[in-house]
This record gives sequence, C-alpha cells and structure tokens, in this order.
Amino acid sequence: MQQNVRRVLVVEDDYLQAQDISHFVRGTGGHVLGPVPSLQRGFDFADKADAAVLDIDLSGQKVFPLADLLMSRNVPIVFYSGLPAEVNLPRRFWRVPIVRKPVVNLSDAAIITMSNFSGGSEDDLLVILPKLRLAARLIYNDPVVADRLVERLLEDAIAYLKSGGDMSGGDVKVRWLMDRLRRIVSDGGRDLLN
Repeated sequence: MQQNVRRVLVVEDDYLQAQDISHFVRGTGGHVLGPVPSLQRGFDFADKADAAVLDIDLSGQKVFPLADLLMSRNVPIVFYSGLPAEVNLPRRFWRVPIVRKPVVNLSDAAIITMSNFSGGSEDDLLVILPKLRLAARLIYNDPVVADRLVERLLEDAIAYLKSGGDMSGGDVKVRWLMDRLRRIVSDGGRDLLN
C-alpha cells in the first residue's frame, strides 16, 4: 500500500451499509480498515486509522468512546447514523460532521458531510476551505498532498469562473467543488504526489 493513501476505519453494524461505505472510501482512493461491526473491533484498528466513518449506534452501544480516542489523536471522524436528527449528541461532538442514513448515493456522502458543518455562509471561503481540506485529508494521508489537491481545486474553480461559469448558490458551489475534487483525484491524483 502506498504510504500516502488514507487509511479509513469503517465502524458500521449493518453489513450492506458497511460494504457501501467501504466501496465509497476505496473509490476516493482510500484504504479501508475493516469494516467492523462493533466498538471493540473498532478499538482494534484505532491506532492504524488516519480517518474514520463511525455509526453512532452499534446494536445499542454508542460509539462515543472510540470517537473520543480518535479525536484525542487528531484523527478526522465522520458520524454515519440512522438516529433521528433531534437526538442530541454530547457537546464535544457538535462539530463532527454527520451523514444521515439512508444515503441514496454514497458518492454524495462527501457533499452531505461538507454541508453539515455549522456556521457561516457557504459563500464564505473561510467556511468552505476547512471543509475542502477535510475532504482532501480523508483521501490522502499526507497533509501536504491533501493541500495540493485543494490548491489545484481552487485554481480550477478560479479558471471556471473566469471563463464565465456560474456557481451561484452555496449548494451548487459545494457540489461543483466536490465533483471537481473527485475528477482531479480520478484523472490525475498521482500528479499531486510529486
């Protein structure tokens, strides 16, 4: 396995959803740790994880102890949950992106994740940039390579706008950026490594 490939821990107790998440992670160039269906099995992989997608409720057991451990190690996490939106998360997890089940198309999960960050206008670069960096860090282990990906993406966005392209509206902008990010990775992601 290449050193800069992101190792993403997938903790999900539903087999089919775990396979869908794993397929999505592999499609973004990541390496899947697991998937595993339980909290204990998640702990077994925690020290190897560069990022994690965690189901909040694992057959009645909350994933929060594992999330705490990963966050203490500065490992980016995303919750993937079927719990109702009105279920309150502990305050320490308020800034963790949540992808709500069911997701019809997991290729849109990154877009949903980016849209779940709180605060600010989607037109504000200071709001969008950290989201783009998180998405890139979920793909590439090396922060320098991830930042090169974001840099190339922003250069493409500037060129698109200069050529008369329209990205009005936050949702349109985020979708365009994520679609372009996927295209850069699939077309020439290896160029970012140099």
